[in-house]
Amino acid sequence: MKNLYLFLVCFYAVNVQAIDIHVNNSGQANSYSSVSAALSASNNGDRIFISPYQIYVEDLIIDKSLTISSAVIGNDFEIGGKVTVNAFPNMDLRIVGGVFSDSLVANTGTATLNNMADIYLVESFFNREIIFNDYVKSHLLFLIGGSSNIFIKHGEIIGCNISNRTINISDGPIYNIGDTIKIIGNRIKAISYDNDDNYFNFYNNIISNGTGNYNCCNRAINIAKFIYNQNFENLIINNEIKACSSFGSSSWYCSTSGIVTIVSQNADNIILKNNIIRPASFSNNFNGLEFDDQNQFSKPKSFFNFYNGSFDAELVIGNQYGLPNSDEGDPSIEYYDLDLTRNDIGPYGGPYSLENFFPTDSANGRARIYNLNIPSEIWSGNISVQSKGVHTK
Repeated sequence: MKNLYLFLVCFYAVNVQAIDIHVNNSGQANSYSSVSAALSASNNGDRIFISPYQIYVEDLIIDKSLTISSAVIGNDFEIGGKVTVNAFPNMDLRIVGGVFSDSLVANTGTATLNNMADIYLVESFFNREIIFNDYVKSHLLFLIGGSSNIFIKHGEIIGCNISNRTINISDGPIYNIGDTIKIIGNRIKAISYDNDDNYFNFYNNIISNGTGNYNCCNRAINIAKFIYNQNFENLIINNEIKACSSFGSSSWYCSTSGIVTIVSQNADNIILKNNIIRPASFSNNFNGLEFDDQNQFSKPKSFFNFYNGSFDAELVIGNQYGLPNSDEGDPSIEYYDLDLTRNDIGPYGGPYSLENFFPTDSANGRARIYNLNIPSEIWSGNISVQSKGVHTK
């Protein structure tokens, strides 16, 4: 992993008295031999730089707005223990380039709906669960590895290579908050959405749930609950979705699908567009998009998706508005693709492309840009370009 140190986004607040604190065995001023001691000595806005030349075996409790990073560019610091974050209103915590042997749990603390905490985990590895509770907004950027699940309620997960992890998005205590959860440009195992507090945008992910064996019966995307509002959309766009569908070695049948929703309300503000949906194997029937048979209400809208497999026609919503089983994407100008391949702005092309995240070239000092917003057509005059990103020091 290459550590990323400078965010090209504004910090919420800067403490004019902020100092740099070091964790090492030097005995110099403002240096401590343990991370816990550095945390105790720190104040909001401080930066803690941790030596990467030893493993700090300790559980950490963080209750301040800090930036925690390695003291040496290109080397990750290592923590052999759990991380507990106790949030508070407008907290701004950033952990960059760390390797953690255990879990991270972010508790609500005193954070509120109107004054949430923001926690950034950047280019880090957590061996076990990552859990964000109520009113803690997650910003998980370019994480790698791990096999335990991730649990969030607000925020974004962008550019992570976590193919063995399921992202679980669950409800908070207040209905219909209305902010949008963004899952963009990741390699992940599955998404489980059980949340009627937020809208969702699932863009440009490779979702690969299972390898065709009998223990992979979870859906690649399972939507059990969501906000319905005819003026807003829940978007599933430009993903490559590989679902499990096969017989196991026993007589038990693993009946699964690419995307499954179980809802008792309208669902026509769920939009599926430019996705590739395919089974892990072709030995059995596969439902590209399945619904509860008892659902008598309106169903999601499906456009320009490519279904690769055999389908149960009763349960599948076809591409009645698009091109069924056709290797083509949306021809609209905003989806225009110069090399004329399918997906147009799909997983392998366009502003949310996985190529914007994998591989990175931060070792050579190049910026890593995401959420690039540029005109789809260029005319004479001034050009407005906006982006979010991170950059090496």
